[in-house]
Amino acid sequence: LQRVVPGDDQGRTQLEIAIQDAELATQEPLARYQEARGDALLETFRQKELDKRKSAFDAAFQKRSAEIARLESKDRSLMGEQKQKYVLREARIKTEPLCLMTLIALIPALVDKNSFASITSFLAPMAAGFVGWAAWVLGRKVVINPLSFGLWGFGLAIALVSTTPWAIPVAFCLGAGLSILLSPKTQQLQSLNTGKFSVPWGIFFLFIALLCVGIISSFLSKNSLWLTFERFYRYGYLVFGGGQVVVPIMQGELVNTNALLTQDEFLAGFGLVQALPGPMFSFAAYAGGLCEQQNGINRQLLSAMIAGWAIFIPGTLLLFLVHPFWGKLKSLPWAHRALRGINAVASGLVSGVFIGILIDISWTPIEIACFVISLVLLISRKVPAPFIVVITGFVYVIFSILV
Repeated sequence: LQRVVPGDDQGRTQLEIAIQDAELATQEPLARYQEARGDALLETFRQKELDKRKSAFDAAFQKRSAEIARLESKDRSLMGEQKQKYVLREARIKTEPLCLMTLIALIPALVDKNSFASITSFLAPMAAGFVGWAAWVLGRKVVINPLSFGLWGFGLAIALVSTTPWAIPVAFCLGAGLSILLSPKTQQLQSLNTGKFSVPWGIFFLFIALLCVGIISSFLSKNSLWLTFERFYRYGYLVFGGGQVVVPIMQGELVNTNALLTQDEFLAGFGLVQALPGPMFSFAAYAGGLCEQQNGINRQLLSAMIAGWAIFIPGTLLLFLVHPFWGKLKSLPWAHRALRGINAVASGLVSGVFIGILIDISWTPIEIACFVISLVLLISRKVPAPFIVVITGFVYVIFSILV
């Protein structure tokens, strides 16, 4: 503008236009620069904010992980305490009826055996009622289709015709295998994401070690107490479907095969245990004591203690062994079908024992009355088992006096 000649309006105008064009030309790059700089500042702010949030998240995650680890450690400690309390509670619950049934097993050695048999004669038909009711309840639960009915019939046949103690575990294995192979696809469960199993190997190896000790010692030692331990330890881990399922296993080996007990002695003990609080496995102490009734009262007492604890140990070990992954295991289709087959066979075994009892008992009017009374009271589901024993015994006494 200084170089424009005064009075040259045209030149001044051209120069002003040129300056305006230059300003316009610089505005667009300046806007782009400011936009780019704003984006960079915004990205920097975002990155800083993300870093800040990540740091806060990492700190919270580490704190949460530490809290979870602390809680898991506390849970493991509590679980250990609960396991210890469970074992102590179960030991206390099982010890009392075990001791009582041990004393009952010693009574025939202390008094006249015929008198004891006469007093307890009402227990055999009453026990038949309990076995029949157990067979009916188990059958209604597990016999749900033609396959389970066939496996039930297979177990029934094994109970009636088999004479070897290993027929029952073989029947369980066959029942599980057939159920896995023959179950309809419509009944198969969908496989879930089961993850890895956490197996408590210490408990597993302890279970196997006791199993091997029992089997090896029963073959190598001539002491019958080792054989008692092996038998009742085997009964403990072969039971499926409740304590009633142990009846066909014990009766088949102790009564039918080896004749260590008579049918009346076996059923008398089974009937007596119904009147006691606590687990039915206390029946094992009674049966174990009578297994040595020909060898003196001291061996009877020792055999009863061995049998009672031998049948209790495997169930407790298996509980702690399977519990950590039972929820995952039972979701597997093959495991669910296998258990269904085993339960069907077990139900058939109980039904077979019931038929065998009906055949073996010499039915008199008073025995028929005891059987019918116990069965009717069980069907009513309103009278506890101990009261059924007392009522049946009272009816037996009254009937004996009148007749």
